[in-house]
Amino acid sequence: MISLRQLHYFVEIVESGGFSRAAERLFVAQSALSRQVRELEDSIGTPLLRRGPRQVELTPAGRAFLPRAQRLLGDLEAARRLAREVGEGGHGLLRLGHSSSVPLVGGLQAALRGYLAAQSGVRLELTQQSSEQQLADLAEGRLDLGLLRLPVLRQHPRLHLRALYREPLLLALAADHPLARREAPWPWPPWPEKPSSPFPTCNAAASAIAPPNSASAPVSTHARRARCRARPASCN
Repeated sequence: MISLRQLHYFVEIVESGGFSRAAERLFVAQSALSRQVRELEDSIGTPLLRRGPRQVELTPAGRAFLPRAQRLLGDLEAARRLAREVGEGGHGLLRLGHSSSVPLVGGLQAALRGYLAAQSGVRLELTQQSSEQQLADLAEGRLDLGLLRLPVLRQHPRLHLRALYREPLLLALAADHPLARREAPWPWPPWPEKPSSPFPTCNAAASAIAPPNSASAPVSTHARRARCRARPASCN
């Protein structure tokens, strides 16, 4: 059976111009090289090299065998590099989810562009989804990364959430609204830690704005449910 070592030694002997120089480059004894080449020739059934006093020449069979042996070794090295790049995250498909409230602009866009420029073997697939759907797809292995907005209703023990940045919360009012005359900054009350509504931000806002010890909050909340279908998008 032909081994990769035999192929490697044979190609090195030819490219180095002889056994002596090949042995120096491979850090092996000439006798070991000769033995491996003889075993290779025995496996093939015909001589590949014609050994002279000062140089080595290829036989017709050796000239036919050499380019294929070189191609085989080159393909093996390319396969090894590709497998390593995939294992280290430098090659393949990166499936990234993001919610409509997390636009891919500014710093996020610059970070993605920089990553793709540094990892030329990575292809990016973008999917716009709600934060909850992203968590479900991440837990099931349908996404690799997700960009979502907190808080979320369900906690997945197998997922790790990391805050990237914080955004200020702005209050929009009509110019003639009585509250618009109030000087900034507003003493905005803290959010409840455990929201009890499927729409925690609306419910938390109502609870936080209500005066203390009030029987009912003078605030009404409205939330519109929306179903989003995940669809791939291109990264411009």
